[in-house]
Amino acid sequence: MAGDRHWSHIFPNPQLGSRHIEAYLGPTNSGKTYQALQALKSLKAHERGVYLAPLRLLAIEVCEELRSQGIAVSLITGEERDIDPQARVVCSTIEMLNANQHYSVGVIDEMQMIADTQRGWAWTQALFEISADRMFVLGSPSVESLMKDFAETSGDTLTLHHTQRFTPLQMKPQPIAPKSVTKGTIFVVFSRNSVIRWGEYFRASGHSVAQIYGAMPPEVRREEARRFRAGEADILVATDAVAMGLNLPAHTVVIGESEKYNGQTSTAVPKPLVRQIAGRAGRYGHHDAGFAAGSDSVIHRHMQSALNGQDEQFTFPLPNIAPTRGWVANAMELAPETTVRELLTAWQQTVKGSRWFRCVDLSEMLDKAHVLDGIEGSDQLPMAERLQILTAPADVRAGQTHHFRTMVAAILENHPLTSPASGAGPHARSEDLESTYKHLSLYCWFHYRYPKAFPEIGKAATERTKCVNQLIAHIRQGLKRHCKSCGKVLPAKGVFGICESCHQAQRRQRQWDRDDY
Repeated sequence: MAGDRHWSHIFPNPQLGSRHIEAYLGPTNSGKTYQALQALKSLKAHERGVYLAPLRLLAIEVCEELRSQGIAVSLITGEERDIDPQARVVCSTIEMLNANQHYSVGVIDEMQMIADTQRGWAWTQALFEISADRMFVLGSPSVESLMKDFAETSGDTLTLHHTQRFTPLQMKPQPIAPKSVTKGTIFVVFSRNSVIRWGEYFRASGHSVAQIYGAMPPEVRREEARRFRAGEADILVATDAVAMGLNLPAHTVVIGESEKYNGQTSTAVPKPLVRQIAGRAGRYGHHDAGFAAGSDSVIHRHMQSALNGQDEQFTFPLPNIAPTRGWVANAMELAPETTVRELLTAWQQTVKGSRWFRCVDLSEMLDKAHVLDGIEGSDQLPMAERLQILTAPADVRAGQTHHFRTMVAAILENHPLTSPASGAGPHARSEDLESTYKHLSLYCWFHYRYPKAFPEIGKAATERTKCVNQLIAHIRQGLKRHCKSCGKVLPAKGVFGICESCHQAQRRQRQWDRDDY
């Protein structure tokens, strides 16, 4: 496939050109999701609908909202299935789209995520492959140009709706220093360590505190959000994990750090993210207005500049794209002995220079492909299965290589694998519980694709609940950081991952090694 050929060669969806797209574009707290849910609630008995969420938490939240209205709903995410045989609506994470099912109404939420270099492929796939009479596309105004270009070329009918916030969002005249933060505020920082450090600071100041960060299991995040909503916690200290997917009625959002680590280096917090975070303030029905501030003058000015600006318009070839089923089938017919790494490399060359797409960041998949290709017998699996395995939530860069290998081996050897244990207990460290939770989630993910090889889904779910409950208990007591070497509790204000004793021991060892050399 030449990179500049029409996208129908990659996405041969026969319904392209016959769909009606309703795009609701606007800031947070402007009713976009409400409009789509009204359409799902209005489905007739013979009609089917799907809601595609960016996060498991949001899929669960919408599922519960629809069920509260008496609508039969199934919930499908990578790691869980809650199937209602009478379901008219499916709520799922966007990666779980069933492109073979036709829907009367299909909803794609947070469409601006199409620009994400790792997950954006799922939004591209949904936009091109979902089979629906009516599509609701919800997102930032930044996707307006992209949607217009798409509809003009695909032939789909597009109706644009520009939504406005229900409550005004205002910058405070001056920064809000941490000592002046009041009840009902979300204090946002950009690392787990910072969440722990500031959580301890606010507790020491007499506040009750809820805490949320990205590595935290979704169930724990949800419970912490509930505590904040219920007024059981005065202040929520969180990372940008609160930017979407949680109902958080805060009157004020304060950003407490000026930089965010992007995986390679620390840079100024992107202005679109600032707008997304600040937009959590002033939830409709709870407050007449929302307020935003930085914790110092530098952050405050950056926020002011961000809120005065607008999201840059996305256009083609921005959408990120991963190997599609049709392309993989054609490639394997031409070169049946191809390895996964070779196939992914070929895909990168296929997309290079495309007028329509960019290749999704395949670095994480290539890391897993290197592991998979090295497992004896893996080449006997169909390529489609191997690619599916590469989407498993295993971070081989963060110590999950062994778990990943073990689970792939169970598939190849057709040998049932028992569920991991939670390790929860009075002396369990929060870092270890979070790691075990990921291991258990990986087991659940594999169960729903290879149930015979991973039969203990009930036990895995129970063990995950133990992890969740123990982590919640840790938060109630005050999260701690621990030395990565000896496990000793670290000072909350510290910036290093090991204690001073271990640091000195490592320095002495390096000196001895140099002397011996």
